[in-house]
Amino acid sequence: MRFFLLLEETCGNFDFEKGTLEGWKAQGEAFRYQPTLGDNILARTSGSSKTSSGHQGNWWIGTYENRSSAKIPAGSIQGDAPIGYILSLPIRIKGPTASFLIGGGCRPPTRVYLQVENRLENFFGNLNCKEKMTRVTSRVFGAYIGRIGRIVVYDYDNTPGGHINFDDFRGDFVCLGEIHSRYSLNLFVSLNALRTLHYSKLCKKYSIHSKNIHVNQNEMEQYNIGYFRSLKTEIKLSWLLLRVLLCSCTFEV
Repeated sequence: MRFFLLLEETCGNFDFEKGTLEGWKAQGEAFRYQPTLGDNILARTSGSSKTSSGHQGNWWIGTYENRSSAKIPAGSIQGDAPIGYILSLPIRIKGPTASFLIGGGCRPPTRVYLQVENRLENFFGNLNCKEKMTRVTSRVFGAYIGRIGRIVVYDYDNTPGGHINFDDFRGDFVCLGEIHSRYSLNLFVSLNALRTLHYSKLCKKYSIHSKNIHVNQNEMEQYNIGYFRSLKTEIKLSWLLLRVLLCSCTFEV
């Protein structure tokens, strides 16, 4: 496993206004031309079927679309055949409510999920089966307050109409950034841990003087509380991390 510490920070790309999938991990082909620039649905529809995407800002997710830059002609598409998903970076759930814009297909293979550990919770899907996105509100977060999760946008419907439009996810959560290292431990550190956890206790608890240790994943969850990113806490974290690494071991979870 990778080594990373989770740092609470202002959310960066849940509205896709960076014009990239930064902060998201894509699998499959459905999201290869994402995010979509401008109202591509308005550009490719006509007559009685002419409609708008209903997106906010300049960028949004539309897995039927193929307009990821201004160089690509408005109205370009990739169709419904590609499938895949995007997975967000970790978020910490602070309250019960989340909302987002959704449109496109309305069959079960096109959905937005909350992933907590190995569990997937279904947010409301596109209930009106229309291309134009509308905002839906869900209280799925309510059962996971204080937990770390990820947002997953699925498109596994390759039949006609099988695509998803998605934008502007917001709610009672904070984003978490990653710091990578060559060590193979997933270590989650909280403000409380920074105040109370002394490196010698950690070394003793997990026998860090040995070259290899095995840590039960459930035991690690007691440290699974992010911390607010500020100069003061970063200095504390850096000092704690230095002390832990001075124990000179390889972690295995």
